[in-house]
Amino acid sequence: TQLDAYTSLFIMPGVNGSTTFTDGSASPYAMTASGDIEHSSADYYFGSTSIKTDNTGDYLTVTSPGASLDFGTGDFTVDLWIKPTGTHQMWDGILELGAHNIGSAGYGIWWNDVGMIRTHFASTTINSANGAIATGAWQHIASVRNGTAYNLYVDGISVASGTNSTSLACAGNGVKLLTTVHQTDRSWAGYTDAFRISKGIARWTSNFTPPTTPPTGGGLDMVLQSNATTAESTATKGDLVMTYTNGAGTATLN
Repeated sequence: TQLDAYTSLFIMPGVNGSTTFTDGSASPYAMTASGDIEHSSADYYFGSTSIKTDNTGDYLTVTSPGASLDFGTGDFTVDLWIKPTGTHQMWDGILELGAHNIGSAGYGIWWNDVGMIRTHFASTTINSANGAIATGAWQHIASVRNGTAYNLYVDGISVASGTNSTSLACAGNGVKLLTTVHQTDRSWAGYTDAFRISKGIARWTSNFTPPTTPPTGGGLDMVLQSNATTAESTATKGDLVMTYTNGAGTATLN
């Protein structure tokens, strides 16, 4: 199966102890690991590993972020599973795209030591109430802009909302995951799974049930039916008929 075309970045699962992180999107980005961030089998939500960080400068930097991480004024979705552990700082970062305090292009998600989760659109903040993020439990986080409507969901429930039309771009300031661009000491202790950034789509526009399987795009599964051939004594033309099934039903291609 494949990730869909809206996926700008998706951190693929890795082998326990590996410090190599791979983007599974169609145009993959390289990511540089800092600290002792690693894939770990100690805890996970899907599969057999997740990303482990321990609040000592552990984060990922996207190498040469491009246009697929410049959201502009359009729809986007950032979603992932997190399980924070241990103690936390005043503010811990999930990601920052650009720098929210430089110009007007930056966007980021982070939370604080009383469990408030915050979104920055440049200098504009959209905050949840305290206690939205729990320690020691897996939670699904989804940051979604649909038109100008914005919602921040925890476990499928909107905990913060507002309207925003800020044009978002890296603007030469970079993209960091599991910390922030403007202060890289915003890393945190815990586990992360199924980290996905999507451009051009609002994957959820109201409260929802969090996904029970990791992201895929449905893919195409093909089975070889026959490779037998019979030579034509006098070939005149060839016809090929294919059928496919999609969400709208069955159609025939002539």
